[in-house]
Amino acid sequence: MELKPIGIVHSTVKETGDMPHDGVGAQVEVYPEYADGLLRIEGNSHIILIGFFHRADRDLLRVDRFPAGGRERGVFGTRSSSRPNPLGLSPARLLRREGNVLHLEELDFIDGTPVLDIKRYSPGWDCIFSARSSRDLSTLPDRDHKHLAEDMMTEAANFHGERCPGIALAVRIMVHAMETWQIPQKEPGLVLSVGSDGCIADGLQAISGATLGSGRLKVPGGRTYRLIYQDKAMSFYPNEVDGLSVDDALKADLEDLFALRDYAPTHAAYVAEKAASTRSVGPDLIERVNESLAQGRLPCAVAFRIAEEMGVPVSHVGRAADLARAKIALCQLGCFR
Repeated sequence: MELKPIGIVHSTVKETGDMPHDGVGAQVEVYPEYADGLLRIEGNSHIILIGFFHRADRDLLRVDRFPAGGRERGVFGTRSSSRPNPLGLSPARLLRREGNVLHLEELDFIDGTPVLDIKRYSPGWDCIFSARSSRDLSTLPDRDHKHLAEDMMTEAANFHGERCPGIALAVRIMVHAMETWQIPQKEPGLVLSVGSDGCIADGLQAISGATLGSGRLKVPGGRTYRLIYQDKAMSFYPNEVDGLSVDDALKADLEDLFALRDYAPTHAAYVAEKAASTRSVGPDLIERVNESLAQGRLPCAVAFRIAEEMGVPVSHVGRAADLARAKIALCQLGCFR
């Protein structure tokens, strides 16, 4: 077996421990004798680099990347740089080619890493959206909280095409659901109902693995994003925040980003409540709803005022609106249900 480096990485990062999670802008200098292999490579938006981690520990067969999780793994089931043959595999966006030098948007190889091979990234072959790793099926106590949001941001940005505040909001939604319900990131039983903001919708689909074909992704539109798991649900209504940045979306208090509603009725309780509301909806309530309609719609604030004045739960007002064939306006949090 004979391997020869075809090039070398030039990066501002000299030490492995200093490398940011997503890498940094870098260059790959391909040696002159291999430069002909770069012909028309600039036609690809992304390439895959195979490097040799020359500083890695080659004697380890088990690693514990996050000691707090307490779950040791064999290196062949991880992306650890420590392994018998420390080959690094990294896809990167190709910004441009200048002769035998490739300029990359982000690369997590440190300065001086020998490059053994370069291949084009093929979306058709290399992207398997339905795939899951052991990490994706781990609950939060088994994962390092420091890296969780970073991992999700990378996954969402690769799917969406860029890092933006919308996918950061999606990450906050998913982290909150994982913390509240103690479920893994790609819980097979989690159903998402997404609104019309494509960035948030893309982010949620990317990090949850939900698809229309699996029945786990619903697209009703509107501004509400609802997550449903077993007999529990939570709804997120994004607040209007001027000039929201990615960092703001990742660090701000959740209540500053969303109007949030958690509710967890059992199916039996839901049926009983629905039946009770049906029995409690009399002609007076239906008449009051009809009198309060504005162009066939019942505004949220009006519904709550009716409930307060007539001394009934707002869900009863919602049932009366259904019986009156009214359209419930403005309420995006499911308050009537």
